Amino acid sequence: MKKAFFILFLSLFLTETVRATHIVGGEIYYDYKGNDTFKITLKLYRDCLNGQAPYDDPAYIFIFNTNGNLVDSIPIVFPGSTRVPPLINSPCFAAPTDICVEQAIYSKNVFLPPAPGGYNITYQRCCRNGTILNLQNPGSVGSTYMAHIPDPSLAIGNSSPRYKQFPPIYICANNPLVFDHSAHDPDGDSLAYSFCDAYDGASTCCPILGPAGQTNGCGSGCPMIAPPPPYVFVPYASPYSGAYPMSSSPAMSIDPHTGLITGTPNMIGQWVVAVCVSEYRHGKLLSVNKRDFQFNVTPCPAIPVAAVPSQQVFCFGDTVQFSNNSINATSYQWNFGDPNSGGTNTSGIVAPMHIYSDTGVYHVTLICNPGSPCADTGHTTFYIYPLLKPSFVSPLAQCLTNNSFGFTAGGHFLGNGSFHWNFGPAALPDSSQVRNPSGIHYSAAGSFPVTLTVSENGCQQAYTDSVRVLSPASPLYLIPPFKGCPPEDAQFSAPVIDPELQPSYSWTFGDGTSASGANVSHTYTQTGTYDVHLVIITNHACLDTFMFSKIPAVTVYPTPEAQFTSDSVAVIMTNASVLFTDLIPKSDSSTCIWNFGDGTVSHNTVDSIRHIFPHAVNVYNVLEIRTNKYGCSDTFKIPIEVYSSFEYWIPNAFTPNDDGINDIFRPIIAGVSSYELDIFNRWGELIFSSETTAEGWNGTYKGNRCQEDVYVWKVGFINDVSKHRENYIGRVSLIR
Repeated sequence: MKKAFFILFLSLFLTETVRATHIVGGEIYYDYKGNDTFKITLKLYRDCLNGQAPYDDPAYIFIFNTNGNLVDSIPIVFPGSTRVPPLINSPCFAAPTDICVEQAIYSKNVFLPPAPGGYNITYQRCCRNGTILNLQNPGSVGSTYMAHIPDPSLAIGNSSPRYKQFPPIYICANNPLVFDHSAHDPDGDSLAYSFCDAYDGASTCCPILGPAGQTNGCGSGCPMIAPPPPYVFVPYASPYSGAYPMSSSPAMSIDPHTGLITGTPNMIGQWVVAVCVSEYRHGKLLSVNKRDFQFNVTPCPAIPVAAVPSQQVFCFGDTVQFSNNSINATSYQWNFGDPNSGGTNTSGIVAPMHIYSDTGVYHVTLICNPGSPCADTGHTTFYIYPLLKPSFVSPLAQCLTNNSFGFTAGGHFLGNGSFHWNFGPAALPDSSQVRNPSGIHYSAAGSFPVTLTVSENGCQQAYTDSVRVLSPASPLYLIPPFKGCPPEDAQFSAPVIDPELQPSYSWTFGDGTSASGANVSHTYTQTGTYDVHLVIITNHACLDTFMFSKIPAVTVYPTPEAQFTSDSVAVIMTNASVLFTDLIPKSDSSTCIWNFGDGTVSHNTVDSIRHIFPHAVNVYNVLEIRTNKYGCSDTFKIPIEVYSSFEYWIPNAFTPNDDGINDIFRPIIAGVSSYELDIFNRWGELIFSSETTAEGWNGTYKGNRCQEDVYVWKVGFINDVSKHRENYIGRVSLIR
């Protein structure tokens, strides 16, 4: 099926008249043989299957001087021809055997003595194949091949460059072409390669020039010689040109240093391509060898093509998700070019992911259908950069006065990109393009956003922080006055100062005590007036010291004293009258209030007052409340027990340890009169005596604490119910 397809393809190409199927390429070059003798070589390629015009025999080479004058016309006898192997640029397809391209190599030694400007050597012929796609009316377009022998002042005895191999006759459509079109220069001169415009040549009327020229019935006889240079270029059909000779994606290109032709033809047909190799010595151009040839682009169905998309972005860090644009493949072999990644440097899946071991340049290879004759290899280069992540440390806050900030770019980046700072409003300057700017001044206090944007390798990332500009502290503050009664709890709050100024506070309260902190409290227990002082020191940026005083700041008024006695602390309802006697002069108070605990309140200011309790309850708490002119008050309390009948109870132990619990030994007796209580130690010595039920023994004798022991008590009284005298003796334990 392949052979039949190529026969059909060629039949489409070769439907032009027989005169149009002839030249498919050629070049001319020379070698210096010594003694002003040059060997001139002409290589011609023709279609030998359908081409009807034979090779020239002889072929005439015309030599002109730089003035365009003919120096000589050299006939070269036809040397015979050889068939060019029908190569194709894919191992998946065999080139058709019924395609024929012949090569004839004419050569002859010519004596050319040195001449100013050198010589131009020319050969012309007609015609090209009429099915060529990139030329206008291609069947009428001829060919010219020319070589230049340079001026003797540039080079004496120069040999021109010549191409090493002929391109493949057929190339597969949509299959990448990689062909070495390099040349060899016998003198070792510098060579540069380029696509160029092919030359037009002889006409269809006179396809062969020289004495043996042939006419094609166009009228008068053909010229004996070719015209001198310059020569016109072939007429390219838009959009094609010498630089863009054929439809291809990517476009066909030639490496100017190596002569390597690459590209992927994407349109079936025949195309004329011309390559120029320029020969330089010491920077001077000596000659140009222009060879044109015919590419035959043919369909090659289902040919595998390995295609790795080139790197488009550089912002993903060391992790790469590879894409695979290959076609007609069933298996894959990736090599990520990262041998330091250990066993993860290769993969056999369609679209693998790889984490690179470090930043750098990596050459990635993809083989489609590895190990098969139709394997194809694709290459690309990846540049692995660190993940772009800029940052900076916001500088410490500064005072508005004479501020000057500097910033340092940090974070993750290579540093080969650009930096852009935006310092926010009130900054001068407001932006910068340097990596580490300094001398940035702010004209106002406040918090200002600062943004660093780094652009590198096509990536861009921004980071924003803020900078603080502080106002100098100038607090207006008045320590508030406090007036009250002891204990007076005074609360003090310092003026509000920006905490970034790192203020410290020192208070003195006028009573020998001090404290630190913005908000403090202090309790005054003694009557008097007190001066309060505050010192504030700012320890950062706007350094300063502030002092505040209030004289006096605190006034503590005196407190009155309330104290009274009762003639009894326990009574019965038949005689529930109790006499209360004030012990403090009335001149010390503005008011005196009696509260008897039974809902009765009296404002009596006399020295003593009697009260009758209305009901028998457990205890009535009788209060005396004394208030002076400053509003300070004191309260004294005596609990009065009122019983419904005579009550009598004496404890057998007490603990006078000043804890407020069971500190006093006192019999509980209600409904008695003519009461007496005596306490004796173990030697019979009287150590305490009382004639009122409200008074008890506190465990002391003559102001000294008595030891732990058992003491004897004696109680005597008249029972108000029976009207009889009763006496009792017992023991009480004093426990410390």
